[in-house]
Amino acid sequence: MTRATRIHFRLTPEEKQIMADRAKAVGYSLSEFVRECGVTGKVEPVLSINLAQWGKLGGLVANLNQLTRHVNTGTLPPELGPTLAATLDEVVAVRRDITTKQGERA
Repeated sequence: MTRATRIHFRLTPEEKQIMADRAKAVGYSLSEFVRECGVTGKVEPVLSINLAQWGKLGGLVANLNQLTRHVNTGTLPPELGPTLAATLDEVVAVRRDITTKQGERA
């Protein structure tokens, strides 16, 4: 979505600095911070996770889903099904734990 509408309002330099500091503390730009506060009434901290590792986990989830699909269609031995399902559940749980624990620390 393109953001083309502007809102102008006045602040003291001190107010602007306070807002900038608060935005930085939660990992937002000043614009993102003001927008989030205005739209939702609250600001959730940006998760400080290793995005490369997060992406690798996403790839593992996709691969496991594909392998599980092959087991279900009979193109892989059915005895792999429970192992694949358990592995998929574990990877999904790790991804969920990463975000839950990060959010709780903030």
